[in-house]
Amino acid sequence: PPLSLHTHRWLRYHRSMGVYHVFVHVEDTPELIPLLQSEEFADFVTVTTGNDKSEDIYNPTSNDNYYTLMQRQERQVRRSVSESRSMGIDWLFHVDDDELLYFDTPFSRIVDGLAPGVTCIVLVNIEAVPKSLSSECVFEDIEVFTQHKMLAYRNGKSAGRVPDSDWHGPHRFTGSYHVVPVSRACVLHFESCLYEQWRNKFIKHREIDEQKKKDIPFPFYRDSISLFQKDHDGGKDEERWKQFFKDRKIGNFSDLTESQKTRLALSTSMPQMINATA
Repeated sequence: PPLSLHTHRWLRYHRSMGVYHVFVHVEDTPELIPLLQSEEFADFVTVTTGNDKSEDIYNPTSNDNYYTLMQRQERQVRRSVSESRSMGIDWLFHVDDDELLYFDTPFSRIVDGLAPGVTCIVLVNIEAVPKSLSSECVFEDIEVFTQHKMLAYRNGKSAGRVPDSDWHGPHRFTGSYHVVPVSRACVLHFESCLYEQWRNKFIKHREIDEQKKKDIPFPFYRDSISLFQKDHDGGKDEERWKQFFKDRKIGNFSDLTESQKTRLALSTSMPQMINATA
């Protein structure tokens, strides 16, 4: 589906579950701005735009931005913390557009049960298990998630208590933290669950040098970049690229046991959430 439709569903889902406000920084997808500033979302989303000129200190002229991502995230989170304080917002989550917050226990109840002094709530992330190359709505179609054989990060995402905490890396806010059991709440990570999404994500990093590529902690990421560096067209209908995706992404989870799967029936509520009117 088009990126704007994916973003539309992401925004509606989170507003339906009670999220008060969203802060979005747009860099290379200006086609999203009309949606984000539309009548439906104008009071729900704060949009900032533009490249913030972050540079790779090891190679300032590089066109690849993999190693400046954290710098850009830090600027966005600190900006959002400041705005949240002005708006009187109590808690701020840092998540990406391929992640959904999921609560079996209401967030307010989790907050009420915190020990004194806790300023950071950590939600464990579980990875979505894709079934095919494409999907009309990946959020609705995927019902199986796992904490086993994960291809991306596994150290969770968090919310910071706005008056008392600030950025402390992509996965934490400052201060004392509490990890929520995954049975109560978690982050659903739809990492590269569609072929097109995976291709567009990693083909951008063809210019990364070998040493920096080796420093990437995830073999799936490194091998995906290597594929696009060595095979520039994928063959007829990108068949070689698609085969890699089938083998390394879909096939990676093919031998999961039932006990290694977490089944979440998002499909029962997702249509109402994403199709509800404002």
